[in-house]
Amino acid sequence: MRTVEVALVAAFSGPDGSTGSMVRNSLELQARAIDDAGGLLGARVEIVAADGAGDPARAAELVRQQVGGAGVGLVVGPDTSAALQAARATLDRAGVPNCLTAVSDAALRGARTTFLAGAANAAEVAALLDGLRRAAPDARRIGLLDGRDDLGRSYDSLLAARAPGAGLTYVGHATAGAAAGAGGGADQRAALQHLTAQGAQVVVLSQTPAGAAGAAHAAAQLDAGRPLLAGFASAADYGFPGAGGDAAVGAVVAATPQAYLTSAPQAGWPAGYRAFVNAAGQQYGLGAEGSQLQAAPAGADCLLQWARAVQAAGTFAGAAVARAWERVDLPASATALGVRERSTAGDHATVGRDGLLTYTWVREGSRYRLKPV
Repeated sequence: MRTVEVALVAAFSGPDGSTGSMVRNSLELQARAIDDAGGLLGARVEIVAADGAGDPARAAELVRQQVGGAGVGLVVGPDTSAALQAARATLDRAGVPNCLTAVSDAALRGARTTFLAGAANAAEVAALLDGLRRAAPDARRIGLLDGRDDLGRSYDSLLAARAPGAGLTYVGHATAGAAAGAGGGADQRAALQHLTAQGAQVVVLSQTPAGAAGAAHAAAQLDAGRPLLAGFASAADYGFPGAGGDAAVGAVVAATPQAYLTSAPQAGWPAGYRAFVNAAGQQYGLGAEGSQLQAAPAGADCLLQWARAVQAAGTFAGAAVARAWERVDLPASATALGVRERSTAGDHATVGRDGLLTYTWVREGSRYRLKPV
């Protein structure tokens, strides 16, 4: 059986090195499922990973090297908006389909062969603001703590535009820097103090799980005016309360379904999501506390969406696959994220607003759980 390669360019080293491993694990699981079912157009799927090390220039060079190979059918990553923008010209010239698990709306806009196995930032902000209406109906002022990156800038502009419609005044953003970690520190405290001085009662976190945990620790140390914390997918990761402890309790997050972190019985989970969580747990474990998924569902769905597009196109040729991908429509029961995923020619973010839920972190005994808002 011949082989088609899926090239993953992500961070496997440095403070965010675990993110690359989680995406690779999910790709391996999905590739195995495809191969066990007879392959893709008669080909075996092989995952080839390269470490971008959090450096946009390095990631762009790795993409250039990968798409130069005749056997590469899909590139997953790079894993930041800055790295994608650095690699965009190479990807467009090569015409190789490209899938991401997170990116800013601006970086995705106008993409020809790039697709997002996730929701647009605009949908995330809409979901979070809806959740805050229920979780914090008395809140009137909201701010953003970001990591000095394109994703933070995207949330900044969206919150400024959308907060008034939710009855909130947006007080602006403060930056803690990309390196701010789980220990909190002066950088995080200063940023939070700036926001609370502007009257922020809610602070939205646009950081890694470790950075969000650091912000939670810093918020707990404020003498007065401790804000309610909120966030998106990274704050819905168990790494947030795992490192942040009780300081993370109460935070409100908007994300795709996270049923394995709730008390909901498995019988009620979407079938594809349940199968993915169980397969990932059996293959890679669930961490020391039994709550840390070691694979990223969005990575598996990158491969699933691409495979469906390849089957529809009847070829691995990039342009034909990209056109077919724009017509992919997968039911919630089939996807690892557990939500409907669909794409159009005008919108390559495949998870809609209806695929996002809001939760709040609570403590149950020795573990932390997500409770639907």
